[in-house]
Amino acid sequence: MLTVETKLAELWDSYGKVQNERQMKLYARWARSCEHYILMRAIDQIIDTSYKFPTLAELKSTYNGMRPKRDSIVIDPENVCYWCQDTGAVPAIDTDPVHGDIVRMYGCKCSSAMSLSKFHLMHPNGQEKYMGRVKELKGFAYPQAIQIIFRELHTNERVDV
Repeated sequence: MLTVETKLAELWDSYGKVQNERQMKLYARWARSCEHYILMRAIDQIIDTSYKFPTLAELKSTYNGMRPKRDSIVIDPENVCYWCQDTGAVPAIDTDPVHGDIVRMYGCKCSSAMSLSKFHLMHPNGQEKYMGRVKELKGFAYPQAIQIIFRELHTNERVDV
C-alpha cells in the first residue's frame, strides 16, 4: 500500500515540481487525516485531469467531492438501484469448496459502489442460474430475492410469497 508521502511525491513528480519541504509537510499533515483510498483516488484524478499543480484547497475540494455524503442522501424509492438498493453492495450466491453455498457481497455497477473499497469485486448484476426464480419474486428487490433463494437452497423448501 502506498504511503501518503509516496503518493504526494508522485503528485509533485507528475508536474515536474521540486519538492518544497515546508509545503510537503503542510500537504502531508492534512492528507494523514483523510480516508486513505479516497485520498489516493483524488490525487490520481488531479494528476489525470489538471494541467497545473493543485493548491491544497483544490486537493481538498477534489477529495471532498469524492467522499460519500451518506447524511445528505435522500433515498427516492422510485429511483433506488434494483441490484443493491443504493448500498453499493450486491449479494450473490457462490459455491465455496469448504462451506458450500454462501452469500458474497460484490460491488454494484451503480454510483453507490464508489463508497466501497476498490478490493470489492464488481458484480455482473444478475446471476443467470437464479434469474428465473428472481423474476418469480418480482415483489422483492434483488437482495431480498437472493436471501429467499439462499434460504430455499439450505432448507430444500420453496418459500411461498
